[in-house]
Amino acid sequence: MTTTLGNLEARPSRFSYDAIRMGCVSGIFISSFIVKFEPALTDLFCFISILLFSTSGLNMSRSMATPVFFMVIYMVAYLTSAIVVDRPDLPITTLIPALYWVITAYMGAAAILIAGYVAADPIKRFLQIERAWWIGATIGSMIGLAIYLGFKPLLLLISSIGVPPALGYVNRVVGAYKDPNVFSTWLVFPIVSMIQAFALGRLRIGIISVSALAVNLLALILALSRGAWFDLAAAAVLSIVLSILLTPSQRQRNHVVLLGVAGLILAAIILVCLMSVPSISSAFAERFVLVKKYDVGENGRFGHQLNAIPMLLGLPLGFGPYQFSKIFGDDPHNAFLNSFAGAGWIGGISYILWCLTTFYMGIKTVFTRSPYQAFAIPVTTTYIIMTLQGLQIDNEHWRHLFWMMGLIWGLFAAMQIYCAKGENQAKIREGWNLKAP
Repeated sequence: MTTTLGNLEARPSRFSYDAIRMGCVSGIFISSFIVKFEPALTDLFCFISILLFSTSGLNMSRSMATPVFFMVIYMVAYLTSAIVVDRPDLPITTLIPALYWVITAYMGAAAILIAGYVAADPIKRFLQIERAWWIGATIGSMIGLAIYLGFKPLLLLISSIGVPPALGYVNRVVGAYKDPNVFSTWLVFPIVSMIQAFALGRLRIGIISVSALAVNLLALILALSRGAWFDLAAAAVLSIVLSILLTPSQRQRNHVVLLGVAGLILAAIILVCLMSVPSISSAFAERFVLVKKYDVGENGRFGHQLNAIPMLLGLPLGFGPYQFSKIFGDDPHNAFLNSFAGAGWIGGISYILWCLTTFYMGIKTVFTRSPYQAFAIPVTTTYIIMTLQGLQIDNEHWRHLFWMMGLIWGLFAAMQIYCAKGENQAKIREGWNLKAP
């Protein structure tokens, strides 16, 4: 996988302090292929990076203040609900809510770190993170496919270090994750960004790069996650369409169209080949059912959600942390509803505003001519679609959502700084991987 932008060539000395700090940031994404245990290795790299960048190396723009403000309000509302709402049926009345709060605070800190890191040197650092995520995704996909195919040496190795394959997902690729839904959605952004990088000529077409993309695609497809399938299809199509509409070069526009058509043909061939395998075909048929038995009825997922809404309208502080499952016997499977249930009216509203302000920042960066426009396209489309997936899954603690959030904040801050200085056609062309005319 070779990138063609010249910014990556100017690297710091191998053993310098900056090189160590940059290596730790890369480690966050490369090591994210394994999260079987908590805290994961990626969390360790993140903690170290936060410490190393605590005094310098970040650009903490005021433009990030609005979403961070809503994030803080959400956490305060959650903590207030945890303290005030009486929960006599919860055996541990403080530890579990406090743990949820700590996890949210940590992931918010990770988003702020990534935002400040990218804003300080946007092109170079975005490409660094993108490439590190590609590497981590490819490693994770290879492990997932090897386990799926029953590669015994790998199974023995994973079991020997106390990380057995996920139970209950024998017929789905889950990699070194606990859940195939989280594993597959973690793969969406690197796949979408690789597709766009191929289309823009930023990633050269070669055996290694094409094989990496194919492995990631195959792993995501065989994870059999309907949400991830939709996320990938929608984000990839939107990214290609926006790249076609927004590129300043007609020649590049033609190239994107050509590779987009080739990609669709390749995806169709892969699906046809997979459907020719009876076991995979039957698994696909089962997963393609949009509404399952456990979704419908008074005691189904949707029934619980509908019954919770009128109850929450009369409870300003919500049910309290983790009380939804106590009341209805199941999790809400809706991140937005869960924010109202766990953190009350203020928490739910602040969570929505937190997401909406990030949407705005991403869309504004996508449609503003700057050197960072092309980078904003895949991360914004993926983030928005995956956040809206929260209407049918509890995704408010997915690490990769916070990472994409940080990338959006950082690119938005960099875009505002660039616009304040005035337009520079050479920098814009560099961002789109175009040579000087």
